[in-house]
Amino acid sequence: MQNNNSSNNVPSQQTMGQPQGQPSQPSRGSKKNVWVLVIILIVLLLIVWGIYAMMNKSEQNEEINNVVVNKEKVDDGFPKEFFSYSGSVVSITDSAIVLNAPASKNYLQQDTRITAKFDDQTVFSKIIIPQTTSGFKPGQSGKLFLREDLTADEVKIGDQVTVIAFENVKGKTEFLAKKIEVKK
Repeated sequence: MQNNNSSNNVPSQQTMGQPQGQPSQPSRGSKKNVWVLVIILIVLLLIVWGIYAMMNKSEQNEEINNVVVNKEKVDDGFPKEFFSYSGSVVSITDSAIVLNAPASKNYLQQDTRITAKFDDQTVFSKIIIPQTTSGFKPGQSGKLFLREDLTADEVKIGDQVTVIAFENVKGKTEFLAKKIEVKK
């Protein structure tokens, strides 16, 4: 007796249109649905990542701003440190120069009298600043500002000076100067 399945030349429902041993392939519609799902997942992942990145960045900026504000915060609005004052000489002694330091040219709330002490280590110099640059052409090199050594005896009342200290002079009205520059 012969097997009914093998004697018929009609293929079974499972192997119809396909060689035997090959799995059935999905239809075109199901491939399209898979790609749509993949694209939707990618878009959703990008959106979630973008939201996370924005939130994380704003938190970092807040931390950075707080650090900068806390480090640089000064109640008077001036730097925490500075090392010089400028003004006009109002009196001179054997060991100090007193100058009137205007608030507009210094880190001061109001015009202040500053006493700059000096010793044998203090350097005195005169800086000659030309009133005009008419003698110089653009691109021409040369000495525009001249510096000359001075002694304490050569400093006069009314001279415009800058006194430079070894230390932070913020809040100080008396200090030892390492350099006193007279502007002429």
